Amino acid sequence: MVLFIGILLRKRLLQYTVLVGHMYLLTRVLESIALASIVLNLIPSVRISGDYGYFLAMLILGLGSIPMCLTLHKHNIAPSWLSLWGVIGYTIFSFGFFMELFGREWSMYLLMLGGLWEITFAIWLIMSAGVHKLQ
Repeated sequence: MVLFIGILLRKRLLQYTVLVGHMYLLTRVLESIALASIVLNLIPSVRISGDYGYFLAMLILGLGSIPMCLTLHKHNIAPSWLSLWGVIGYTIFSFGFFMELFGREWSMYLLMLGGLWEITFAIWLIMSAGVHKLQ
């Protein structure tokens, strides 16, 4: 699912900026790899901290989503308030997971804004797709 989102948004982002389109897909691929490292723990001889795989995946997600939100804002793809909320939310989100890599348990407190943005953005996408269908 993570890669599917990256592929779909990459296609749209490439219309506006090639670098951000490719970078967004790359960060989603890296996020998938980091999340897959957690599954490797099912193999008895492998010992990778599932927490670090998750923290790294979320940090990559946040850092890759900031330029995507800036592109949404710069090219008026999404409402300005929604794009800026994404930039702020993902910056705070990324900082929280960056601190987790150093043993500071901050992510739980700093992921709310980014998480709510993802829900709101999904609703906005669904509603705007419906409006375009009616036109």
